[in-house]
Amino acid sequence: MNTNSKRLKIYITMLSIFTGVACTLRTIACINDFDFSTGFFTDKALITAANATICVTVMLMLTYFLTTNKVNLRASFSTPATYIPTGMLAIATVFMGIGVMTHAASISKYPLISAKAFTTPFTLISWLIAITALLSLVHHFFTTFITEGKTSLRAYFSIGTIAFLALYAILLYLDDSLAINDQSKIVNQMAYLSAAIFFLYESRISLGREKWRAYTTFGLVSAALCAYSSIPSLITYYAKGSLISTAIEGSSLTTIDEYVLTLALLVFIVSRLILTISLPENKANPLIGALRKYSTEREKEIKESTKRHNEIFASKQLSVFDVFGGDVPIEEEAPEEEIVEDEIDSKSEEKVAVISDEAIYESIFGKLPDDEEQGNDADAPEADDGNSNDNTPEKEPEELAAEIFSKIAELENEAKINTNDDKAN
Repeated sequence: MNTNSKRLKIYITMLSIFTGVACTLRTIACINDFDFSTGFFTDKALITAANATICVTVMLMLTYFLTTNKVNLRASFSTPATYIPTGMLAIATVFMGIGVMTHAASISKYPLISAKAFTTPFTLISWLIAITALLSLVHHFFTTFITEGKTSLRAYFSIGTIAFLALYAILLYLDDSLAINDQSKIVNQMAYLSAAIFFLYESRISLGREKWRAYTTFGLVSAALCAYSSIPSLITYYAKGSLISTAIEGSSLTTIDEYVLTLALLVFIVSRLILTISLPENKANPLIGALRKYSTEREKEIKESTKRHNEIFASKQLSVFDVFGGDVPIEEEAPEEEIVEDEIDSKSEEKVAVISDEAIYESIFGKLPDDEEQGNDADAPEADDGNSNDNTPEKEPEELAAEIFSKIAELENEAKINTNDDKAN
């Protein structure tokens, strides 16, 4: 359903009522008041009322364009409302093309395949109708078997259907077997021209350039005219045994095939209008839109958070120069500043506190022996006879380690104090 569904239902209801009244009045007038020998009505009261009713109906249907909203619908070609009417219209189109060429061959003074035959407008248009009937057949085939809403292939062949209907309206005008102001002739021409306009907007759907208000409006108009043309004529044909025509049998272009094709157009157009009522609007679901918006915002927040985290992480990392030492390369802007920086770096390197192994040893065991004493001791090592009077108890490894670490801490504090004093001086 869409925003125009309710209003379209109202218009289809009005179309059925007003067109039904017009067709009923015209059918009664054709059966009772039409003179088949002269082609005129003996009593024009009913036919005048029928013509006035259909004119009012057409004008009323045109107001649909002004009373509805502009919508974008999602077209459908995959329902029985498309398959069955399209098949009927395709079969009627084939018979209509054959009938036109048969009539052209019967009235032409020259063979149909000859240079002189193509100089006659009626024969030339008959050939064009036969060709466009084949193209229209292909169009109806693609309408049935291609279920996609937008396809250029179906749109290209729809030109054949449009040309077929327009050319047949022209051929009706050139047919001199009926009077130029014959009512049935005028009604048939208007029906085929309105149907051609409807299929023009039908082709725009396949191109993805829909005009739904104009499409529906001309669908309502052409449905009214096709019904007014075909239904009374077919009923009169089965009631009286002849068509509404003043021409001698066999010499008129208007045949039963024409009215069957007009009825097939009516079925196709009405089925498309009913299908339009149930078409959904081609817009995003509000829930899906909200989820998509939340996902986009969340993704943006994650990117910003990741960027901030990377910046903080990078600011806390040690550079190669911090790990291995050395000067940090800087841009060569002022040589004097570089010299000052080099001096500061050299002083800082000189003042680094280093604790040697000798200092640690002396802090624990006392002064180191001289080299000479070490040598003498090496030459004359003391003999351990097991009678030593050394009563000093041996220390545990834990106590010894604690003493070592405490001495190291004292030396580090002394080194820091000395460094601070040097900087102050």
